[in-house]
Amino acid sequence: MKALKSSSDSRRAVAAYSLGVMGVQEAVPLLLAIKTSHRELSQCIARALVQIGGTEHIDYIFNNMKNARYPLKTKMLELISEIRTNEVFPKMKEYLLGEDIHMQALALEVLGSRQDERVYPYIEKALSTDEKELKISALKAAISLKCFHCGRLDDHLQNLLSDRDWETRAFTAKAMGYAYTLDHEALEGLKRLMEDPSWFVRFNASESLFSLGEPGIRALSETLYSEDLFAREKAWDILSREMTFFGLKEKIMTYSEGQSIMMNINGYKETGMEVDEVAS
Repeated sequence: MKALKSSSDSRRAVAAYSLGVMGVQEAVPLLLAIKTSHRELSQCIARALVQIGGTEHIDYIFNNMKNARYPLKTKMLELISEIRTNEVFPKMKEYLLGEDIHMQALALEVLGSRQDERVYPYIEKALSTDEKELKISALKAAISLKCFHCGRLDDHLQNLLSDRDWETRAFTAKAMGYAYTLDHEALEGLKRLMEDPSWFVRFNASESLFSLGEPGIRALSETLYSEDLFAREKAWDILSREMTFFGLKEKIMTYSEGQSIMMNINGYKETGMEVDEVAS
């Protein structure tokens, strides 16, 4: 612990890191007493405080990072992931019930990444707001939990699918890939995202459609005849990839509508693909 009083910031950083790994409780007062603008040292102190005390000093760490203008949420998520045994839910619940939108968003993503199902009602609440950051963090939590139906996401689906922010539409499309089933209206909504102006949205929509099995693959085959060139190309990209490398054709032939799906694919290969190659 003597190295924490060194005049060398690098030596103090190494000491802080080592004390955190060892979980030396006696080092906490010394770590809290260090005031520095040295980036590496401040990061090592933050990590050590989390490793030793769990969530006990999270507010102190948060304020220091905010003042130092770190990429706050990313860094906090990384730090909290270091907490292995300490129960983080009480602290995250405190943030979820608070007024700070950034901390609410952080708590949603933390609990999602830790597979904590107690976050479900807070996902629903976040999806009901107009706050972009909260909606995106709620969707990220649902994706981490691999759960489309948790947080009653399907109740908010139509608003999310038409959200003005492409990031919200993109994460909505990705979350839909974890649905057990989608009704016709929801499936059509996901299919429409294949024509979204954002490439990221189209990519997530195509991958989610594929992950939904027969209904999604049928939708992809129908998208081969979309008026939107990018939608057609993206649908063909994923279908051709899966047929070439992963035996999709054989799987399709076991579907109840397998012949219809293959007719769509073969028709596109014979005519539509040639038109698209000329257009591009």
